[in-house]
Amino acid sequence: MASKPRPLSSEDHDILLAEQLAAHLRAGGQPAPQSLGIRMYDGEEGYGTVQGELHIYTGAQYVDPGSFFVAFGSPMWMLGTLGASALMNSRRRSKAQAAAAHQWRLENQGVLHVTSQRLAMQGVYGWLDLDYRHFQAATPTELGIVAHFADWPMVLISSTSPAWLWVILSKMVLGQVPEVTVSPELRDKARLQLEN
Repeated sequence: MASKPRPLSSEDHDILLAEQLAAHLRAGGQPAPQSLGIRMYDGEEGYGTVQGELHIYTGAQYVDPGSFFVAFGSPMWMLGTLGASALMNSRRRSKAQAAAAHQWRLENQGVLHVTSQRLAMQGVYGWLDLDYRHFQAATPTELGIVAHFADWPMVLISSTSPAWLWVILSKMVLGQVPEVTVSPELRDKARLQLEN
């Protein structure tokens, strides 16, 4: 008796859906419109909803956490206290500077609604629309999709379906459809799932 194949993971489903969508778009098709449960603008169509996060590449305000000690006693005791104080202040300053350095900082997390005109974040910190007309570039990375804007810092868009999101954003923002490659192992795994 043959063993039952392992179920497809969410990453497997994402790659397979992205490949199907890319092939459909390259053949001249459009994403299938669906109701997203949000207010839509004139001529706007909804294409899907995924969980996601938005991170902004930015620094933070650096505050020097200086402090001082008052030491009484022998000169050696005072020198030791001053040395310890300088060392402690130096370490705290280094930690504060590292925390303030430019890095990806969480801006919002929640539901990403993908439409024909925008990427709408219905997040825990409020609503945010990323209109496709403001995108200057978008690049897939291991962390997610890095989007560049003329008037805003870089944004990292991560989601539960990164490959599918990259295909649809490439089409909407860049007017291009990326190549999505499915490994032979995944294709066999998907075929076995359909047969059982």
